[in-house]
Amino acid sequence: MIANKKIFYPALLAVMLIGTGARAQRSLLLNFCDYMPASIQTNPSFFPKNKMFIGLPVLSSIYMKTGTNKFVYSDLIRYNDMAELALDPDNFISRLKPLNLLSVNFETDLLSGGMRLGNYYISGFITERIDFHFAFPKEMMELAYYGNGHFLNETVNMDNIGLNVSHFRDYSLGIARKFDKLDVGARFRILYGMANVTTQKSHLSLFTDSTGIYDVTAATDFQINTSLPDFDDDLDPLDYLANTRNKGYAFDFGGTYRLNDKFTFALSAVDLGYIYWKDNIKDYISNGSFTFSGFDISNFVTEDNSDEDPFQSILDSASDAFEVTDTVINYQTHMAPRLYASTTYNLSEGNRVGFLYSAEFYNRRMYPSFTLYFCQENDNILNSMLSYSVINGDFKNLGAGSTVRLGPLQTYLLVDNLIGLLYPQHTRMLHVKLGMHLTFGTKKYRGEKSNRDDEFAPSEGE
Repeated sequence: MIANKKIFYPALLAVMLIGTGARAQRSLLLNFCDYMPASIQTNPSFFPKNKMFIGLPVLSSIYMKTGTNKFVYSDLIRYNDMAELALDPDNFISRLKPLNLLSVNFETDLLSGGMRLGNYYISGFITERIDFHFAFPKEMMELAYYGNGHFLNETVNMDNIGLNVSHFRDYSLGIARKFDKLDVGARFRILYGMANVTTQKSHLSLFTDSTGIYDVTAATDFQINTSLPDFDDDLDPLDYLANTRNKGYAFDFGGTYRLNDKFTFALSAVDLGYIYWKDNIKDYISNGSFTFSGFDISNFVTEDNSDEDPFQSILDSASDAFEVTDTVINYQTHMAPRLYASTTYNLSEGNRVGFLYSAEFYNRRMYPSFTLYFCQENDNILNSMLSYSVINGDFKNLGAGSTVRLGPLQTYLLVDNLIGLLYPQHTRMLHVKLGMHLTFGTKKYRGEKSNRDDEFAPSEGE
């Protein structure tokens, strides 16, 4: 049995469309923006340079991210010898890793605010989050395009195919404490899940025997857990968005150390938590194997009074072997923890450079990033920065960010990969974060001062 190559294109289309939607790593530039209140979401020990901030509902922070760990669109759609755009599945497959990952994220702060109280900074956020991860092995695409005839006497292992999707709301409360040279902070978060699909385990294999009649043996061992609204009934959006039956907790920790007037070091760990799902639970489990040895064609060309349909008999046998049982077992999902370690060097008043190492941990794998940046501050009216990042082995990530302050209104835009905006067909990742805050009591100088009484002063017109 040779697989129809037409299977490849729908499968590939689904993968590529999924990848163009909005993993949960926030903008890398955000870690350096201490003049932005949102920076405390990457390190709860950060002290924003404002006595108080208020986030405009929904508009205070909008974050979108899409990325892969290897392939780009131009691997598939390329110019042929006639200078025409055409599909090149062979090139696309050759570019894949043994295990490939698509990540899509969207976040927005529904409400946010913070205030300095003496040597403390208190902040809170209500954030709506959608996280999407899809993992697929290279052999899955090879089987879909080349067919099983490409793997005679070989076992095609399609382990670790996984779909993980979550929609949840994050209520967080953070506190930072300033000491002489050290700032420490922590953030406690309560999570309420609305919808989830989680692949707990996924083992799929296919073996084609080239001897005899080319027997094909398929085996499965998978478990998929879901917590989804009942689409058979009329879905009430308010009931869905107000769901508090799937509850979880998370913590963030961080510290900042000022060695001297030149060097500052920071370390944080965020998204250490889980959600326990127990509402509208359905778990799908399959564990079995089936061997297809063909069928006798004479059953179709000779008169036979038997009521048995050969095709139906095969389908029934396969269905029995791969029976999918649905159960109701509550389950738990963990967030993808992230680590940030950075150092900053003050070149001169208003000019500084820095280095950031960050890592995201997902599905027992680590995805590291390295960032160099330069920042220039201009009297808190216009701040700008440039960055260069290496993300999951991708070296083509030139980023930029800017904030503009007009009275109490501060607007910002951060992009971790400008090339991705200009040439999306050649990029593996894109982070974009934008928004606006009302800020009050912004510091008048650039950098840290030893006299805390002068650390914050009213802005002009306040």
